[in-house]
Amino acid sequence: MSNLNKEQIAQLYNLAGQNAPENPTSEEITGILIEIEKRISPGCIQTQAKFLNNANILLVDDLELSVYQLSKLLTNCGYTTTVARSVEEALDYYKKQSFQYVIVDLFLPNPEDGLYLIDTVNNAEKTKKDETKIVVISGSDDKKLINECFLKGANEFISKLPDWHKKILQHIGNLEVQKYGAMAEVFTKIEDPEHKIASITISNLSKNEIIETLKREIQILINTGYINLILDLEKVKNLDSVGLNAIVYAYKACSERKGILKLCGVNSAVNDALSYVFLNNLISMFKDKDSALFDYKKENSLNS
Repeated sequence: MSNLNKEQIAQLYNLAGQNAPENPTSEEITGILIEIEKRISPGCIQTQAKFLNNANILLVDDLELSVYQLSKLLTNCGYTTTVARSVEEALDYYKKQSFQYVIVDLFLPNPEDGLYLIDTVNNAEKTKKDETKIVVISGSDDKKLINECFLKGANEFISKLPDWHKKILQHIGNLEVQKYGAMAEVFTKIEDPEHKIASITISNLSKNEIIETLKREIQILINTGYINLILDLEKVKNLDSVGLNAIVYAYKACSERKGILKLCGVNSAVNDALSYVFLNNLISMFKDKDSALFDYKKENSLNS
């Protein structure tokens, strides 16, 4: 926290209603930001991500490792996840609850079981009513089986390659954005896969649906290993308390995973808002995205 002097640290703690310690650590500063969040916009952002569009997902898989990994990621990204480990259990849940997405492992344990489940769910009346999307996952690359999945009613087939978790999150996230809007106002790009750097370009931070989309994008990136983020704010003209809270959320998300958040394209009005909680001292800011990427590369070269 070398960018903050003692007076600024004292004022930061004062905003949170606490007395400043002599030499606060980065973790303590992050904790103070949590307290400030509550004062800036009560209930807007919690430690566990809460989303306005909290979709229900039925995950059907009989492999415990896959169930653990994917259900944890989905929950961390704000989705409500129900797990079934057999066709019978899945159909029982599906009859009793409404699901926006059904993720099915094709082999349950045989492909015939998965195909039967896909066909049954697809032909259910409530599937049309709830606009349920069926996503099939499998380690098989059998083109005949994949084609059969689509014929039975699957909306997407994702192979269990090393990045399959990320593809599921991205696919569902894209469908959510298409359904609820804000697609053109939050744009994510993977900048450097090796060093886990991604950027998010934002058009404005004054609409709830955009904030929700941004939060979900951050969670997806963080949970798939992209802990170094650049927020491009060039199109953001003003920053109110809700938008400020979103920046704090991004800062915390990166810091908690030992990553770094950088901002670029910050105008004077946005900088003034950031200075309210000294985020302009905590987060490095750059003229444009290229400059921020160059700074990451410089840091990586120094650490290598």
